[in-house]
Amino acid sequence: MLPRPSYLRPWLTCSTTCLPSTLRFPVASVIVPPASRSVHRHRRWVHGLVIGIVAALVATSCAYGGTPLDAGALEVGDRRLSVSDLTAELDFLVANPELANALIGADTSAIAAGGAAGEAQERQVAVTVLNLHVYSSLLVDSVAREGGEITESARTEAAGQLAEATGSQTIPGSLSDALVDLVAAQQVLVGILGDRVGQVTEEEVRAAYDEVVSDAARFEGYSCSSHILVAFDPTSPGSATPTAEQEAAALAGAEAAAARLAAGEAFEAVASEVSDDTGSASRGGSLGCNFAGSFVPEFETALGLLGVGEISAVVRTDFGFHIIRLDSRGVPSFDDIEADIRAELEQAAQIGQEDLTAAVVETAQSTTVVVNPRFGTWNREQAAVVAPSGAAPAPGAQESLFSSLGSQLPQGQ
Repeated sequence: MLPRPSYLRPWLTCSTTCLPSTLRFPVASVIVPPASRSVHRHRRWVHGLVIGIVAALVATSCAYGGTPLDAGALEVGDRRLSVSDLTAELDFLVANPELANALIGADTSAIAAGGAAGEAQERQVAVTVLNLHVYSSLLVDSVAREGGEITESARTEAAGQLAEATGSQTIPGSLSDALVDLVAAQQVLVGILGDRVGQVTEEEVRAAYDEVVSDAARFEGYSCSSHILVAFDPTSPGSATPTAEQEAAALAGAEAAAARLAAGEAFEAVASEVSDDTGSASRGGSLGCNFAGSFVPEFETALGLLGVGEISAVVRTDFGFHIIRLDSRGVPSFDDIEADIRAELEQAAQIGQEDLTAAVVETAQSTTVVVNPRFGTWNREQAAVVAPSGAAPAPGAQESLFSSLGSQLPQGQ
């Protein structure tokens, strides 16, 4: 863990859009790159899909004043959503409040009360669903503008993610298609734009290291360490109070490991073979570099008593028995944190929110969008469908359509 200031770079808010925060369909995360490649300022992860949702969903066709069901609710380029399809989507989401909440973070159970407030809210929610369709279409068109193609395998993968999120529920075809297109197009667009990102050079890693260590005071209480853990319960360390037999067996295992170290065996070799902390064991016991307070008190106390290169006696915590080695203290060497710096710079170099936002906004400005006036109007400046008068704004309704942009990128730690 590298030191960084108390703030992180704020999430991008695109001034040209007005939808709220998060569609909660579970896909992976995307890093928001920094204005520069400063390694201690760049990490900001945004989870979930890209559309935000404004309030509780609703649907009954009577609220739309007799609009014919075969009429168009929305046209985006050559794509058309009928009133019938829109009504079916809203009916489905209202009938499945738990799924509506899981997919879009909306409580649809409150809509049943009806009345003027319910109808106004219904219109606002219809606008939100229309904007989902708009954004899905814009993503697909953005892929085409960038010379890409959404393959059947990409759609199949996206459909699998949707099925995993919804279980056995059958989603209306038009809504399912929009969600699948949204996920698949987003992943393809990330790949296209990401291919243009250069590799991190050795000079960049060195420069980032120099920046990180330029303020020695920042590293007060900072140390790099390794350990060997013999857990009370290797299948679930720290999960329960150990039995007398478990405690005795763990202590015997830790003392045997300590004896091997005293006999001259390499710490890394013993840790790789013996330690029940499989994550650090794969790195020869290395826990990396951390600030004081990162570990449980017993571990911290033992670590604080060690000199660089020294190995502790057996130390008991709720997880089991540890043998701890202090690898360095204070300002870390380049070798200590080179891998961490390189990983963070590579993450920062990945395609980010600004790039996706720019591509989709550009597409929106050159795309013909027609909205049935019963449901709202298309605002080109905001790049969004806006509600007709009388629709109650929901919490977060002015947040950015793109402010929670997410995509299939490698997970950061």
